[in-house]
Amino acid sequence: MKKLGLFVSFLILAGAVQAEVIARWMLEGEPGNQATSVANAFVSDVVGALCGAEPDVLASWDFNGVTTQLVVTADINDPGLVLPEITRTIEWNGSEGYLDTFSMRNNQQANLTDAISATNYISWVIEPEAGKQVSIDQLFIRISAVNAGPPNEPRQIALFSSATGFEAGDALSTWSVPGVNISHTVDLVGVQALKGLAEPVEFRIVAWAAGDEFQNTGIGRAFESEPIGPSLIVSGLVQDEGDPLPEPDFCDPALTRTSSIGASGLANTFMMRDNQQTSLADAIDSGVYISWTLRPVNEHTLTLTSLFIRVSAQNSSGVNPPREVALYSSLTGWEAADALDEWQIDERGSHTIDLTAWSAFQDFDDAVEFRLIAWNAPDQWSPTGIGYDVHDGEDDLILYGLTESGEPGVPDAPALGTGSSKAEIVWSTEEGYLYTVLFTLDLAGEAEWTPVPDAENLPWDENTLTGLPHIDVPSIFYAVERVQE
Repeated sequence: MKKLGLFVSFLILAGAVQAEVIARWMLEGEPGNQATSVANAFVSDVVGALCGAEPDVLASWDFNGVTTQLVVTADINDPGLVLPEITRTIEWNGSEGYLDTFSMRNNQQANLTDAISATNYISWVIEPEAGKQVSIDQLFIRISAVNAGPPNEPRQIALFSSATGFEAGDALSTWSVPGVNISHTVDLVGVQALKGLAEPVEFRIVAWAAGDEFQNTGIGRAFESEPIGPSLIVSGLVQDEGDPLPEPDFCDPALTRTSSIGASGLANTFMMRDNQQTSLADAIDSGVYISWTLRPVNEHTLTLTSLFIRVSAQNSSGVNPPREVALYSSLTGWEAADALDEWQIDERGSHTIDLTAWSAFQDFDDAVEFRLIAWNAPDQWSPTGIGYDVHDGEDDLILYGLTESGEPGVPDAPALGTGSSKAEIVWSTEEGYLYTVLFTLDLAGEAEWTPVPDAENLPWDENTLTGLPHIDVPSIFYAVERVQE
């Protein structure tokens, strides 16, 4: 759990309100390997990820007959673009490569950070012609990797762009490739840095976890006769420079996954595989997770107070160790230390996470993505899923909170003097501090901050504010000073 730093501050604390169900999923009757699972219910002022009609193809490569070429031009390109080329950073160091695949070697690094440092990648540039602008909305890519299927570890892949950065934390998508001819689609509709570009943007594919430096990783179908067709497709929109961008469309909140799934192995769930990593760091690097997105709309903000989740894990009891799982969010970070919580699953179990300790979940107006990560499976085939693999008719994933209109808004509280600073909506439970409620504000009234008479320092207690008037009224806010004892 993250705690506030040791500083004197005042906090804006919303009055206590009864949380409602923001979104819920009940997965009974699902096969487990369904492509997506839309929420059974959600509030009207919340949507899911961006979606919409299929974007136009801007450039595509099928790599027919390609083996060791250093540069390959696109087979199809939008007339508003400079003809794109794909290349690699090092010359091919073998007599022949994968047939029908644009590939590279030297991907034996153990993690993404080392792979980036090796500066070995495949790249291509999308550049609009003069007077044009381009928006990138989707990327389809088919990856093949030598010796990446069982019993070997799957190859790990990451996609980057110059518009969003080339550091480990900047990846647009990461995923695992357990063999050849593995397709992956990256939704880029919500990436604003890739919208309305009048300058060129470079994309890079980075790979790691190969058994040695000679095992190829490439874009293409690798000797496979099927499927015929492009192995790399960049889709989006080309416009005249300065034209307004089209309004985005939104899907209903839904569960999605990054890993490829074959036959179901965990009914009544939404499952994933490839959770055989032995540490959280390795599980994060694998890019395998289940995710869902919530976004407030209609000029509302969203506050999330708690999350309830049920998880099942095949082969996680008896002689096998329990499955390890962790939950992350885009508002709090994707690094190992940013986990909202970590827990173990012995066959199946439920878990509740209190989200009120993070200011990022209070009164936000942008999308939040959650990711469930799992590791410690005995093999890559033993699935982990949201839901119970039994029939009981209960909800499997619930997010609680409240939505509020952005109007009229909360004015800044009065300054507390030199050395004071403003924090987000959060309480700290650290010991050794005293709290003083100095001002109150009622949005239902004149919306002005009013001094609290006879304010006094109080040690922290979860009931500190219960003696104040109107504590259960949602429109009441408090300005609170925290000082060290």
